[in-house]
Amino acid sequence: MPIARGLFSSTLTQTRLLDKVIDSVLNGNVLAMRLLRQAVPWQGGTSIDIPVNLNDKTTFGSYSGFDTLSTTQENIRQRAVFPASQLFGAVVISGIQKAVNQGPAAVVNLVGQELEWTAKRMRDEFGRQIYGDGTGNSNKDILGLIAAIDDSTNVKKMALAKPNHMLEHPSIPRYAMA
Repeated sequence: MPIARGLFSSTLTQTRLLDKVIDSVLNGNVLAMRLLRQAVPWQGGTSIDIPVNLNDKTTFGSYSGFDTLSTTQENIRQRAVFPASQLFGAVVISGIQKAVNQGPAAVVNLVGQELEWTAKRMRDEFGRQIYGDGTGNSNKDILGLIAAIDDSTNVKKMALAKPNHMLEHPSIPRYAMA
């Protein structure tokens, strides 16, 4: 508990502000941090298409001499299509707030700190949406793990484990495995 010093000393003594902001809120989403650490810049296009192996080959086995070997071609891959989604984060600082936070009085750079916090918060929001089904914010959220691994319980016909199924999502007019 702080010691009461009264006005005698507090009116003449400056408060010392630490020159670093401590983050005690974010950095808890391990999956998002791992995905973003190895992120590759998007090269454009209307969607991200990922070939996915959904089945295993069954044309394996032992043989002897001139046994007949299977030459059946097996289609074990499908294409997962993820349409482009957007995230935003607003940084709002008034002119007077920026003006008073400069020179020797600016212990922490207000603009830099707000931009840094917003970037962290956007990473956290990305991580939150990774665990979702894409239906949040009127179906504008990114498609997450619930949609990707669903058996049609949470997201209509989104089961990747079932070959040749059309993928449907309320916010995606044309989302299909090809």
